[in-house]
Amino acid sequence: MRNRSLLAAGIVATSVAAARAEEPGGPSPTTALVLAGFTTFMGTAAGLGIAVNNDDSDLMIGVGLSLAGVSWLFGPSFGHFYSGEVNHGVGFSLVRGALIAGGLALLADHSEVNMNDGCLEFGECRSDAELAAAIVLLAANLGLVVYDLVDAPRSALRARARHRDPSPRSPSDPAITVSPALMPDTRGGLTPGLAFGIARW
Repeated sequence: MRNRSLLAAGIVATSVAAARAEEPGGPSPTTALVLAGFTTFMGTAAGLGIAVNNDDSDLMIGVGLSLAGVSWLFGPSFGHFYSGEVNHGVGFSLVRGALIAGGLALLADHSEVNMNDGCLEFGECRSDAELAAAIVLLAANLGLVVYDLVDAPRSALRARARHRDPSPRSPSDPAITVSPALMPDTRGGLTPGLAFGIARW
């Protein structure tokens, strides 16, 4: 099931890269935002809908939750994948995964301990600090989702700037040039070779 989710994410990422390659002048900020927003919210909603509407099937619940999880973790960064900022997309997706995993683990532990007999009868409960830490982690996860959605169109603009001037140089930067040339050989003739030079802009 996990492999299917990763395969689906890979297929979508490949489609995103193909769409970007077809756009003249670089990626579109509007497309970057739409991709990120649609994948995040529609994918998450569809996954949760599958899980809720098939609560009698463990398989479908797993499929739905996997789709929702992949969409929530990777979806906000699809605008960055589309714009070519793959390192940003992967890094932020992994951080979101760590935050939500930690937050849900703390929340589950807090709820489980506080609902058992030791807490209800003897007051052996978890402190509110654990609950507060869970809320902070989940809020940070949500903050990264919002950040990537807001930054998606800007990532496209950065990519367009790189497309216009892929390797900007200052006037003092040296440039190495290589060109074919005829070189004198030891017998007094000429032989094909390569000439190297250094030029300044």
